[in-house]
Amino acid sequence: MRNQRSKLLPMILAGLLGTPHCGAMCGGIAAGLGSHGPAEDAAYRALASNLGRVLGYGLAGALAGGLGAGLLGLLALPGLATGLRVAVGLVLLYTALRI
Repeated sequence: MRNQRSKLLPMILAGLLGTPHCGAMCGGIAAGLGSHGPAEDAAYRALASNLGRVLGYGLAGALAGGLGAGLLGLLALPGLATGLRVAVGLVLLYTALRI
């Protein structure tokens, strides 16, 4: 229990510090989706698109966290975490060079 409490503050800080990123990246899309159609439905469309976005990110995070924690023993292979980090780093470098 003590170990999980020590992880709580970094998780909260990551969520709070990620908020401006989410607002900048998805705010315009959510506003654009909510601006078409009758004005009476604008609040519903904005709520639906943001709720779908938040639930989608939450589901993706839960899936990634579950797999990262060794769900069903799928990621219990030694060295796999290091290999995945290297692969992600290479993808980021490739993307940066393409841009």
